[in-house]
Amino acid sequence: MSAYVKPQPAPVNQDDQCIWPLVIDELEATRSDGYPYLDLLLKDCRQRNLDGIKKHGVPLCVRNGRDAAVDALQEALDGLVYWRQEVERTGDTLAIICYRTAIILAKLSREYLYRRDGQ
Repeated sequence: MSAYVKPQPAPVNQDDQCIWPLVIDELEATRSDGYPYLDLLLKDCRQRNLDGIKKHGVPLCVRNGRDAAVDALQEALDGLVYWRQEVERTGDTLAIICYRTAIILAKLSREYLYRRDGQ
């Protein structure tokens, strides 16, 4: 089994830069793009931040004792199968685009780890 698919330790608070506020600010800065679902996306981000704090007891911060790239790969793999499931369920064109994008994200995530760690 690849070390990259094993569960990671629980996050710890290092009194460090928190990530969700950075992401939310960067998304807010795209407001001029005219994306019609931005407010919904921002609401989802804020809720995920709160849910993460409730689940883990700490906000997601830069140095939290976990490997962010491994977390990202695991989430990309989950997204890959969830979007494929949605394609099977609905056949929706946007779901297919999301699935194809998820494939790219999973491939790039795995490539990043290989380049970083050599495995």
